Amino acid sequence: MPKDTTTAKCFTLQDGFDPKNQAWSYTISKLPSESTLNAQERIKSISMVSDRSKQLMVLHFDKYSANRAIDGRNLHKFLSISFENFRLQYTTEKRTDNGSDRECQPAPAKESAEYIIRLLRTGICLNGTSYHFYGHSNSQLKSKTCFLYAGTAEEAEQKIDSLADFPKKSVAKSSKRVGLLFSAAKFAAILQSGRYEDIADVCNDHYNFTDGCGLISTQFAKLLVQKTDIRFRNQKYTPSVFQIRFKGYKGVLTLSPQLQGKILVQFRDSMRKFSGCEDSSFSVVEYSKPYGFGFLNDEMILLLHALGISKDVLVRKQKEYMEFLASVPQDPRAAFRFFSYIDEPELAERVLMDGLDIVRSTAQSRVNSELSKLLNKRGARRSRILIPQSRLLFGICDPFGILKEGECAVRVTSDGDGVPKTVASADQHPVFVSWDRDLIPAKMSQAASYQGPREPLSFKPVTHDDRLVYFARYTNASLGRVKNLYLDWARIRGPMSAQCQELNHLFSQCVDGNPINIKKYKHLEDPPKPDASTSSFILDVLRDAAEGTSASHASAEVMDSSYDRLQLLLSRDSVAFSEFELLKMTMRWCLKHGQSMEELFEFFDFSKLTDEQKIWFVAQFPATSYIPDLVMNGLLQSSILSKEELQYFRLNHSGLRWKKIFDSSSDRLGRFMDVMGKALELFQRKFVVIKVTNRLTVAMYIPEPLVKYQECVVHDTVRLLSFPHSQDDYVTHRRSLPTLVNYRLYFDDTGLQLYQTKRQDTWIFINRPGTDD
Repeated sequence: MPKDTTTAKCFTLQDGFDPKNQAWSYTISKLPSESTLNAQERIKSISMVSDRSKQLMVLHFDKYSANRAIDGRNLHKFLSISFENFRLQYTTEKRTDNGSDRECQPAPAKESAEYIIRLLRTGICLNGTSYHFYGHSNSQLKSKTCFLYAGTAEEAEQKIDSLADFPKKSVAKSSKRVGLLFSAAKFAAILQSGRYEDIADVCNDHYNFTDGCGLISTQFAKLLVQKTDIRFRNQKYTPSVFQIRFKGYKGVLTLSPQLQGKILVQFRDSMRKFSGCEDSSFSVVEYSKPYGFGFLNDEMILLLHALGISKDVLVRKQKEYMEFLASVPQDPRAAFRFFSYIDEPELAERVLMDGLDIVRSTAQSRVNSELSKLLNKRGARRSRILIPQSRLLFGICDPFGILKEGECAVRVTSDGDGVPKTVASADQHPVFVSWDRDLIPAKMSQAASYQGPREPLSFKPVTHDDRLVYFARYTNASLGRVKNLYLDWARIRGPMSAQCQELNHLFSQCVDGNPINIKKYKHLEDPPKPDASTSSFILDVLRDAAEGTSASHASAEVMDSSYDRLQLLLSRDSVAFSEFELLKMTMRWCLKHGQSMEELFEFFDFSKLTDEQKIWFVAQFPATSYIPDLVMNGLLQSSILSKEELQYFRLNHSGLRWKKIFDSSSDRLGRFMDVMGKALELFQRKFVVIKVTNRLTVAMYIPEPLVKYQECVVHDTVRLLSFPHSQDDYVTHRRSLPTLVNYRLYFDDTGLQLYQTKRQDTWIFINRPGTDD
C-alpha cells in the first residue's frame, strides 16, 4: 500500500468567479497519479465556495465512500463537486472617505443555478481529461454535491442508463431512483438469482403495514456479519435488522429464523423501486446496534409538552443532563457512565483502573464536544437532552401476526418494564423509543396521515440533462422557512393547532426533497405576534433555564478508594455495558489490585451471560465445585432460596443449567404473570419458586411445554417442593412430592391452576391481583 500523501494536498483552481465564465479548464503539475488514488481509495473532490468574504474553487482528495454507481477499482475516473457554500457574487465599487472600496452582493439564486448548469453541461477539464455530470445520492442532493465522470456527457449518460431501467415520467422520481445507486453502502456479498424472492405486502384499504420491510435468513445474516466485519466493541454479533440496497430494492430486512433452505432473502413488493439492474452485489447501508441512546430535540419536546408532559419535568430533565455533563471531569462515576454512553469503553476502563486524573483532560474535551451540539449551524441554542432510558431502534413490521393491534414489542440491551409500547416506523429510519415514566404521556393523539405530493409528470422521457438541471436548481430553502413558520404558530396556538398540522404536512414534503412554494399558503405566512396574554413557550423556557445552569457544577461525593469506586460503578444500573463487559473489566481490576474476584460475585447476574461466556469465565479460575455451580446454575443466584436449601434436594449442581428469567428483587412484580406465561409455552423445563410467606417457600417443576387457554393433562410429571423457614430444625419438614394420575394444569393471562381432574380439587392456584403489582 503506497504511503498516503494525498490527504494534505490541496490545489486552488480558481480565485474568484465571473458570472460570465464559459470554460473550466485547469492544469496541475503535481496531480496524484491514477494508481495512487486507486490504491489509497481516494477520489478527486472540488469545493465551490462563494460568499461575501471569499470566492474559491479548491481541489482536494477525499476518502471514497463505497456505493454501487462508482467502481472502487477505477476511482481516478470520477470527481465529486460540492456547491453547498456557493452563491454567486457581484462585485461593485463603493465610494468611501478613503477613496473607493469593492463590495460583494449575492446574485439572485436563479443566476447561481444557471452558473451551475452551465458548468455541469460544459464539464471540468483537469490535465486534459474532461469530467461531466454523472449523478448523486438523495442526501447529496440536499447538500448540493454530485459526481462527475471522466468522459463526454453522452458517455456519462450511457453509463448511468446502463445500470438499470429508471422511471422516465418524473424528473424528481427519476433522480431519487438513480440516487439509490449513489447511497453510501458497503458491499457485502453476491446474492445470486434463485436465492431470493418477492413476497406480497400486508395491506388494507388505507395502510401498507409491511412497507419496506422484508425478511433475511439467519444463514445469510451471519454471512453478512462475516463479510462486513460487523462488531460492537470488538465483538462480532448478528444484528436483528439490516438496512440494505440490492438491485432496485431499498428498505430493511429483519431476521427470520423460520426462513431456511434455498431462499435466503424475501423482498416485499414495496421495496422494489426500479428494475433492470444486472448487478447482483448486495450492500449494507446500516444495521441495528446496541446502546443507541435517544435525545430529546426541539420537535420532540414540543410534541411531548402538547401531550401533557409538564414544563417542570422537561426543565428537570435538561438540568439533570447539563449537571451530569458538568460533573464528568470531577466525578469518576459520572465519567465512567459518560464514556460508556459515547461508546469509549477503553476510557471508561482507564477510569476504573487508574482513576479519573489520568483522563480528566480527555473527559473535558469530550464534554465540550457534546456541548457544541447544543448549537445549530447559525450558533443559536437548540435543545438536546440525553434520555438514558431510551434507544434509537428500527421500526419494523411483525410479519408473523404475534402482536395485537396497537402493540409493538420492544427489546433493548437494558431491560425495560417489558410492557409492549406503540411506536411508528419512520421509513426505515431509527425510531426514538423510551420507557422513562416521566416522558410517557397520559393522553394519546392519533398520528397524522400525510399524503405525498403529486410529482409533476413530463410529457417526454426524462433525460440525463433533465436530472442535471433538477440538481442545479434544487433548493431546500423552503424547509427552513416552513420550520420557522411552524415555531411561530406553535408559540401562539400550540403544536396541535390546525396551522401547525398543515405546516407539518408541508415539512414532511420538504424533507422528502419536494420544493414548496410557501407563498401559495397566504393564511400561514403571517402568524400573530406574541403579547402579554401569550403563555410562556416551552423552548424559550428551556433555553432560559439552560443559561442559568452552572457550567462549573461538580459532584460533592467524590471517591478516593479504588475499591469503593469499583463497587459504586458496578452497583449502578445506568451504564451502557453488558454484564460480560463489566465482568471482564472487574477481573482485570482484581488482577491489577490483588483483590479477590469472589468477593464481588454479588454484583453480577450470571444468567445474563451466554453459554460461551460462562464457559470462558469458569475457565479463569482453579477447578472447584463452587464457581461452576454458581455460574452455570441460575438457581444459586436466587434471592429466595439459599445454597443450603438447594443442596438438600441436590439442586445446586452445575450440571443443572437453570437460567434465571425473572427475579422479584429486581423485576417489577406486574410482569410476573406475563413472563411465566411465555416460559410455560416456550421452554421445555421450568422451575417456579414462590415465597408464600416468610415461613414457607414452594417450588414447582414443570418438565414439558404447555398451551395457553387449554387444560393440559400432566399426570405425574409435575413435582412440588416445599422449603419451610422456621427457627427449629425444619430439615425433616422439607418435602418433594409428584403430582398423580389425571392431574391437570391450566393457565391464561390472569392465572395458573394445578388440580386433579376437577378445578374444585385445585392444589396450586396463582392469580394476577387486581392492582398492577
